[in-house]
Amino acid sequence: MPAFIAILVSIYVIYNYLNEIIELSLIVFIGFVAYKMLTGSSAKQSAPPPRQPSPSYTSYTPRPAPESAEEPLPDLRDDEPPEDAAVSTVADAFEDERPCAKGLEGETRVNRILKNIGRPYLSNVYLEDDKGLTQIDHLVKMNWGIVVIETKTYGGFISGTKNPSQWKQSFKKFGSGKYYLFQNPIRQNYRHVCAVQHISGLGGNIFPRVVLAGDARTSFFIHKQIIRLRRLQSELSQRPNDASYIPYEDLDAAWNRLKQQAKTNKGREQEHLASLQARSV
Repeated sequence: MPAFIAILVSIYVIYNYLNEIIELSLIVFIGFVAYKMLTGSSAKQSAPPPRQPSPSYTSYTPRPAPESAEEPLPDLRDDEPPEDAAVSTVADAFEDERPCAKGLEGETRVNRILKNIGRPYLSNVYLEDDKGLTQIDHLVKMNWGIVVIETKTYGGFISGTKNPSQWKQSFKKFGSGKYYLFQNPIRQNYRHVCAVQHISGLGGNIFPRVVLAGDARTSFFIHKQIIRLRRLQSELSQRPNDASYIPYEDLDAAWNRLKQQAKTNKGREQEHLASLQARSV
């Protein structure tokens, strides 16, 4: 009998011990599950947004570059104005369609560039040769010769004509159907070159340049004959292929003759304008 009671007591003790182990294991398991749920939720909330895929460069279509006024217009023809167009012959092309005297903005900008180059130069020069008085915008003394610059501040559309001595201007972009015919500035500058040759005594190494300081669009034909303002400095820094050797003393003497006459003729602007008006009558 005592042995049986001892067995029952042992079974009871073991049962209680197992119950405690099971309860403890269950509590630990429930706590572990709750911990994982909590930590998983907070990690999901703080996770950074997924990275967007990089754009494919093969599928990228670049936007066309804006039109530059310095590029020639392929559809601008070098021919006569249409037969039904209103045409006026003028002394020079315009900055805009108002036939008014243009300011000296273009020539002032050229002066700044010439000053930056650091070479001797003269601006607004009046020279007189056997053909009379003529006005030159700029003369520049380079190591290889003298550059004669005619500066034009044009707007609108500039193209050539069948007549080599005339160019034409229009303002179609602004709704105007009128054309203006004016003297080819290349021809105009040739007159200046002749005066410089006559006074300087140099037969060669005189180089004409027409600088377009305005925002006019041009045809290919005109584009190849003018220099845009931003290209002037690089143009002058390059010795022309046809520039022959000239002794410095000859170049210096020629430049001094030009300076002397420019000084002598200073103040003859009204006389020059009067001769131009008389010629146009």
